[in-house]
Amino acid sequence: QPPAPAPQQQHVPTQGPSPMSEEDAEEVSMMGGSAHHQHASDSDDSDLDGLDGQGGGGGESGAGAGGRRRRRVRNAKQQELNRLAQQRYRQRKKQRHQDLQVTVEQLTTQLQRVEMLKTEVKGLKEGKANLEKQVVHAARQAAQQ
Repeated sequence: QPPAPAPQQQHVPTQGPSPMSEEDAEEVSMMGGSAHHQHASDSDDSDLDGLDGQGGGGGESGAGAGGRRRRRVRNAKQQELNRLAQQRYRQRKKQRHQDLQVTVEQLTTQLQRVEMLKTEVKGLKEGKANLEKQVVHAARQAAQQ
Protein backbone atom coordinates (compact mmCIF):
# COMPACT_ATOMS: atom_id res chain seq x y z
CA GLN A 1 0.00 0.00 0.00
CA PRO A 2 1.33 3.51 -0.75
CA PRO A 3 2.59 5.62 2.17
CA ALA A 4 0.21 8.16 3.67
CA PRO A 5 0.65 11.70 2.29
CA ALA A 6 2.68 14.04 4.49
CA PRO A 7 0.47 16.42 6.52
CA GLN A 8 0.49 19.98 5.32
CA GLN A 9 1.83 22.54 7.74
CA GLN A 10 -0.46 25.43 8.47
CA HIS A 11 0.37 28.65 10.25
CA VAL A 12 -1.45 28.74 13.58
CA PRO A 13 -1.44 32.20 15.17
CA THR A 14 -0.40 32.26 18.81
CA GLN A 15 -1.81 34.43 21.54
CA GLY A 16 0.31 37.11 23.16
CA PRO A 17 3.45 38.80 21.90
CA SER A 18 5.76 36.74 19.76
CA PRO A 19 9.36 36.51 20.96
CA MET A 20 10.36 37.14 17.38
CA SER A 21 9.73 40.44 15.61
CA GLU A 22 7.47 40.51 12.59
CA GLU A 23 10.49 41.30 10.43
CA ASP A 24 12.36 38.26 11.75
CA ALA A 25 9.38 35.97 11.30
CA GLU A 26 8.84 37.29 7.78
CA GLU A 27 12.47 36.57 6.86
CA VAL A 28 12.18 33.01 8.09
CA SER A 29 8.79 32.42 6.46
CA MET A 30 10.03 33.79 3.12
CA MET A 31 12.56 31.01 3.16
CA GLY A 32 9.84 28.48 3.81
CA GLY A 33 10.99 28.06 7.38
CA SER A 34 9.28 28.06 10.69
CA ALA A 35 9.41 30.95 13.15
CA HIS A 36 10.20 28.55 16.01
CA HIS A 37 13.58 28.23 17.66
CA GLN A 38 15.86 25.55 16.36
CA HIS A 39 18.82 23.80 17.92
CA ALA A 40 21.87 22.85 15.92
CA SER A 41 20.91 19.17 16.19
CA ASP A 42 17.54 19.88 14.53
CA SER A 43 18.98 19.91 11.05
CA ASP A 44 20.10 16.27 11.27
CA ASP A 45 16.96 14.22 11.55
CA SER A 46 18.47 11.00 10.29
CA ASP A 47 18.27 9.55 13.80
CA LEU A 48 14.49 10.05 13.71
CA ASP A 49 13.84 8.04 10.56
CA GLY A 50 11.76 4.96 11.22
CA LEU A 51 11.46 5.50 14.98
CA ASP A 52 7.74 4.88 14.95
CA GLY A 53 8.34 1.15 14.59
CA GLN A 54 6.26 0.97 11.41
CA GLY A 55 9.17 0.60 9.01
CA GLY A 56 9.05 1.52 5.31
CA GLY A 57 7.61 5.02 4.95
CA GLY A 58 5.60 5.19 8.16
CA GLY A 59 7.91 7.84 9.61
CA GLU A 60 6.22 10.71 7.79
CA SER A 61 2.90 10.49 9.56
CA GLY A 62 4.17 10.93 13.10
CA ALA A 63 0.79 9.69 14.28
CA GLY A 64 1.79 6.06 14.86
CA ALA A 65 1.66 4.62 18.35
CA GLY A 66 4.83 5.68 20.11
CA GLY A 67 6.10 7.41 16.96
CA ARG A 68 8.06 10.62 16.99
CA ARG A 69 7.37 13.47 14.64
CA ARG A 70 10.13 14.13 12.17
CA ARG A 71 11.81 17.45 12.51
CA ARG A 72 11.85 19.79 9.62
CA VAL A 73 15.04 19.97 7.61
CA ARG A 74 16.24 23.53 7.13
CA ASN A 75 18.73 24.68 4.57
CA ALA A 76 21.78 26.77 5.46
CA LYS A 77 20.08 30.05 4.52
CA GLN A 78 17.11 29.30 6.78
CA GLN A 79 19.43 28.30 9.62
CA GLU A 80 21.39 31.53 9.25
CA LEU A 81 18.23 33.66 9.18
CA ASN A 82 16.90 31.83 12.22
CA ARG A 83 20.20 32.30 14.06
CA LEU A 84 20.18 36.03 13.28
CA ALA A 85 16.54 36.35 14.36
CA GLN A 86 17.35 34.61 17.64
CA GLN A 87 20.34 36.90 18.15
CA ARG A 88 18.19 39.99 17.61
CA TYR A 89 15.56 38.61 20.00
CA ARG A 90 18.16 37.98 22.71
CA GLN A 91 19.52 41.51 22.24
CA ARG A 92 16.01 43.03 22.54
CA LYS A 93 15.37 40.92 25.63
CA LYS A 94 18.66 42.04 27.20
CA GLN A 95 17.90 45.70 26.41
CA ARG A 96 14.40 45.37 27.87
CA HIS A 97 15.88 43.90 31.04
CA GLN A 98 18.38 46.77 31.33
CA ASP A 99 15.61 49.31 30.75
CA LEU A 100 13.53 47.70 33.49
CA GLN A 101 16.50 47.80 35.88
CA VAL A 102 16.92 51.53 35.22
CA THR A 103 13.18 52.05 35.78
CA VAL A 104 13.35 50.17 39.09
CA GLU A 105 16.29 52.32 40.22
CA GLN A 106 14.46 55.51 39.25
CA LEU A 107 11.27 54.46 41.02
CA THR A 108 13.21 53.44 44.12
CA THR A 109 14.87 56.86 44.20
CA GLN A 110 11.50 58.58 43.73
CA LEU A 111 9.97 56.50 46.52
CA GLN A 112 12.79 57.45 48.90
CA ARG A 113 12.28 61.11 48.00
CA VAL A 114 8.52 60.84 48.61
CA GLU A 115 9.12 59.21 52.01
CA MET A 116 11.57 61.99 52.90
CA LEU A 117 9.05 64.65 51.82
CA LYS A 118 6.29 62.97 53.85
CA THR A 119 8.53 63.12 56.92
CA GLU A 120 9.28 66.78 56.19
CA VAL A 121 5.58 67.59 55.75
CA LYS A 122 4.77 65.86 59.03
CA GLY A 123 7.45 67.94 60.80
CA LEU A 124 6.18 71.15 59.21
CA LYS A 125 2.60 70.38 60.27
CA GLU A 126 3.77 69.77 63.83
CA GLY A 127 5.74 73.05 63.74
CA LYS A 128 2.67 74.88 62.40
CA ALA A 129 0.49 73.42 65.15
CA ASN A 130 3.02 74.55 67.79
CA LEU A 131 3.14 78.07 66.32
CA GLU A 132 -0.68 78.24 66.25
CA LYS A 133 -0.77 77.23 69.92
CA GLN A 134 1.77 79.95 70.73
CA VAL A 135 -0.26 82.56 68.83
CA VAL A 136 -3.46 81.55 70.62
CA HIS A 137 -1.65 81.61 73.98
CA ALA A 138 -0.11 85.04 73.24
CA ALA A 139 -3.51 86.40 72.13
CA ARG A 140 -5.11 85.22 75.37
CA GLN A 141 -2.37 86.85 77.42
CA ALA A 142 -2.71 90.11 75.49
CA ALA A 143 -6.49 90.05 76.00
CA GLN A 144 -6.06 89.57 79.73
CA GLN A 145 -3.82 92.59 80.12
